[in-house]
Amino acid sequence: MQTIFLNPTIAWAPLEWLSFAAGFDAVVATVELERGIDFVSETGSLRAAGDTWGFGGNAGVMVRLLGGRLGFGVSYRSAVRLEFEGRADFTVPDAFASMMEDQPIRSDVTLPHTISIGVAYAPVPLVTLSLDALVTTWSTFKKFGLRFPEDEGKPEDERLTQFDPRSWKDSFSLRLGVELHPPVEGLDLRLGFVFDRSPSPANTLSPSLPDSDRVDVSAGAGYEFEFGLFVDLAYMYVHFLGRESTGEAFPGAYESSAHLIGLSLGFRR
Repeated sequence: MQTIFLNPTIAWAPLEWLSFAAGFDAVVATVELERGIDFVSETGSLRAAGDTWGFGGNAGVMVRLLGGRLGFGVSYRSAVRLEFEGRADFTVPDAFASMMEDQPIRSDVTLPHTISIGVAYAPVPLVTLSLDALVTTWSTFKKFGLRFPEDEGKPEDERLTQFDPRSWKDSFSLRLGVELHPPVEGLDLRLGFVFDRSPSPANTLSPSLPDSDRVDVSAGAGYEFEFGLFVDLAYMYVHFLGRESTGEAFPGAYESSAHLIGLSLGFRR
């Protein structure tokens, strides 16, 4: 599954030490599933794909103390319901072609609520330290599968609709950051470290979502121009700690990693 968030946001500072922000989330999402089908003496395959839009919102508040050297912030991003519509394509032996014809599919996933609490402190003018705790309500993700509308009216043993249990749990992550302010007007340099607890129990791990605890390392830079435009560029390396599945359906060991790149543009007065 791939999601892209479009997030216009407005911030307002009624007082020098207090600011609020609120935004609207428009999420364009795609999902793709490929699976082998065992026909005992022959094999087949299923490829299904769909897309959708989902909508949500977010809000935050920040308090600055000690002349701006100490800051506290809380932010919230709402859950987003994604209801996919697409098509399933089967490649099967001729004897089963009438039972597994290409047809429309539906699926749904609810992206979780997230709540973040953070603190930042500048011990000296050139350095800012930050610590965030993030809670994610992954318990919204109970199962995943495909619904075939053409199953309606068919006997139970001829239906193709099926769901795999996920039973994810709410999880948390801890994030430590360092921002350096070199003697170059408008330039900031950043380093970060993250520990992210996996929400997936070992007995529902599968090749489609082989999740595990993660350790992330990031680096980035930001620059603000004199007329108010600012740009931020960031890179993160994500290391998934090795994990074994205890479920009977997909036993196995999983190891993986990811590279993330982010680019942000903004304007403030």
